[in-house]
Amino acid sequence: MEFSFIKSVKKWRRPPKKPHGIAGLYPQPEDMEKYVQSQIYSVHYDELICEPYCWPKEDMNRNVVVPSTAEKSI
Repeated sequence: MEFSFIKSVKKWRRPPKKPHGIAGLYPQPEDMEKYVQSQIYSVHYDELICEPYCWPKEDMNRNVVVPSTAEKSI
């Protein structure tokens, strides 16, 4: 485990201080280690570049007739 993770868990396990506007989490989570681990920023991302889509061959070979428009209709 990382040092910062262990230090964070130890700090959270101290008795909570409510006065003087100090922020806190109430009620405290049952599993503090799991909660702190879920809040740690992760630099691991899913793949950023999408895989190219390969069209099926039957869709690539079809000729679709597009009706022409009269100049008056534009």
